[in-house]
Amino acid sequence: MKPVAEIKTDVLVLGGGPAGIAAAIAAARIGAKTTIVESNGFLGGNLAGGLCLHTFHDANMNKIIGGFPEELIRRLIDLGGSIGPVEIKNAHMRTTTPYDHEMMKYLLFKMMDENHVDVLLHAFASDVIVSDGKIAAVSVETKSERRNYEARVYIDATGDGDIAAWSGVVPMKKGRESDGKMQAMSTVFKMACVDMDRALADIGVGKAVASVPGAGEICMWFSANLDKYRDALEAAQIFPFSHHVFWGNAFRKTDVNLNITRVIDLDPTNADELSRAEMEARYQIYKVSEFLKKNVPGFEKAYVISSVPFIGIRETRRIEGDYVLSDTDVLEGRRFPDAIARSSYPIDIHDPDGKGTSFHQVNNGFYEIPYRCLIPRGLENLLVSGRCMSTTPAALASSRTMVNVMAIGQGAGVAAGLCAVNRLDSVRSVDGKQVQKHLREQGALL
Repeated sequence: MKPVAEIKTDVLVLGGGPAGIAAAIAAARIGAKTTIVESNGFLGGNLAGGLCLHTFHDANMNKIIGGFPEELIRRLIDLGGSIGPVEIKNAHMRTTTPYDHEMMKYLLFKMMDENHVDVLLHAFASDVIVSDGKIAAVSVETKSERRNYEARVYIDATGDGDIAAWSGVVPMKKGRESDGKMQAMSTVFKMACVDMDRALADIGVGKAVASVPGAGEICMWFSANLDKYRDALEAAQIFPFSHHVFWGNAFRKTDVNLNITRVIDLDPTNADELSRAEMEARYQIYKVSEFLKKNVPGFEKAYVISSVPFIGIRETRRIEGDYVLSDTDVLEGRRFPDAIARSSYPIDIHDPDGKGTSFHQVNNGFYEIPYRCLIPRGLENLLVSGRCMSTTPAALASSRTMVNVMAIGQGAGVAAGLCAVNRLDSVRSVDGKQVQKHLREQGALL
């Protein structure tokens, strides 16, 4: 029988992706004893997966996000692991921020140690114990034992809202309102020896170019359209639907990360379907990389050198919180008195039926995300952080990006830290003005 350990902490963060790492560091900086639990052998989730960060700026090039996300990039710049935001031509956003993903893994560990966060890797939550409207403990499975963590405040940064869902008392929603279908999943992969100038001359649409010391000009981000190869794509049966537009990014001259795979009609909160999705994405990587090599100029000598260790999930469960961020809130750029983050990223929907991608721009510069979206109905000591927060499906399609969820995570971490160190009975008792004060002290723009 596996041993059981009983452990106490102030703030327990479940999930070490973009939302979780920001939450853990923010809570620790408030003075709370903080533990973060992550199922992988590294922190960062999709931050370690090959994508750029979208976006620190609104449509008018005004910086709207600072705080932890900006600090992270500043430190990567100091390490030679990023050049900061780059302006994009002919795209759905104004800037993107490329970075070295291996350097990111190193830096996140370093920052956890600097802020005295207890890090537990290769571990995952397995059960939630609820009593009198609060989480009494969360069970975590590890290689050595089962650990029952008792915390003052818990942060669900699992992305899928696992902790909230398993509590049995938080009302949850999943997918679009009409049929519950969720946005397509994707696995990013990297190809080496790509001549991007020739490739983009053939299929390019939008791009972001920047000069890197010692390397010259590099295409840091691009959008591309394979529509001219429609017949060949359909003959090759690469995708089970019509899909010709894709995106890519780079930080080194000839190594290109490609965001092109699309997996639909599977539920990533179902273990069997998630397993099938991982397999389908790998099949697509092989097929599409072979197709690019055979058909698109600039890819003739290219080959796959790596892929993200897990499929990228855009949408699953969402809590019903004290406030539901709506499509209108996003599109009209609404402000809130309890705002903990901003975003200007458009509503970006990868159609659940595989019928392409649609973008709807934010008006009025940016919208704000209220603290109430992080508070689930039914529990007093749980906050959620990331894409599982309280939104409509369309609002989620904007708020889910990595820069956004880091900013949201920082807000969750500050609130959890204040709740814990002040020994408050409920996350609803946290003073919103104090949260904003501490966020500004941590560099957030509000």
